[in-house]
Amino acid sequence: MNATIYARYSDSSQRDESIGGKSMKYDEKLRAQVKDLTLLLLYLNSFDDGGYRRSWKGYDFDDLNELAEEGFISEGRRAKSVVVYDEGIEKVHTLCEKYGIRLL
Repeated sequence: MNATIYARYSDSSQRDESIGGKSMKYDEKLRAQVKDLTLLLLYLNSFDDGGYRRSWKGYDFDDLNELAEEGFISEGRRAKSVVVYDEGIEKVHTLCEKYGIRLL
């Protein structure tokens, strides 16, 4: 399976976001894929910090907030990094299978 994200727009479930003054529409399936891949990237770029998997948070804050609400990562609102919790690591392994990615 290829890890390509396909943008598909539907009339029923679109989300508008303004980036640089331009309006972009994302449907919920695409948003879910972006959030999944954000969690994967957080994990793949993480490092061991005294028994925790920590990653720098250079990703969309809406995605980071949703991942924190779902219990996959720490909130870390004031920190420059987040902790990837065990639940997040389990989800990463599921996502790797889904997208055909092999962790070394």
